[in-house]
Amino acid sequence: MDLNRAQAFDSGFRESIESLSQKSGIRLILDIHGKESSGVEVGTAVGETASKETIEIVLRCLSKYFQVEVDRKYKGLKHGSIITTHSRKDPQGNYSTEAVQLEFGLKERSIFRAKTVNGISEIVRTVNQGRI
Repeated sequence: MDLNRAQAFDSGFRESIESLSQKSGIRLILDIHGKESSGVEVGTAVGETASKETIEIVLRCLSKYFQVEVDRKYKGLKHGSIITTHSRKDPQGNYSTEAVQLEFGLKERSIFRAKTVNGISEIVRTVNQGRI
């Protein structure tokens, strides 16, 4: 079962994401996937699941290691996607929880795994230091 699809909506995994983000004050969800073609793509549902500032942080961290595309093929727009389901805005329209989908090609997941881990780790460090 693909946990990023509507049929998995009521799974314990999805309920855990919701619970953790609400109870723990999670500010950014990284929905990490693999793709067949090489390269790295960031999906933001065409800017609907993350602020421009957060997208810039993600791009800055990953672009140190890879050429990165945004919302080209993997936008995160499919019904039931994690990023569209779990990103949240407060009544004033500010993000309380942001979400981005990260798609890494086979080379990035194997040969360049250390660079992939470094880029993801830098995103987490930056967000946790309050730079969004």
